[in-house]
Amino acid sequence: MCRRCGRTEDIDCLIGSRPCLTPDADHGFTVDEAEVVFWGLCPACVSAAPAADNIHHNEEEEL
Repeated sequence: MCRRCGRTEDIDCLIGSRPCLTPDADHGFTVDEAEVVFWGLCPACVSAAPAADNIHHNEEEEL
């Protein structure tokens, strides 16, 4: 997911070892799905971004 414009792309499979998809504590939930989201900048935003731009802008707004 692009941090600047929100563009998303589906990824069919991951390369390398699988991330942890089983929680260490389920708090009583019956877990039936897990999500992994990769954050960064899409090619268009990378091309348009000044070198000193802060790519974590959206994370700081959520705090």
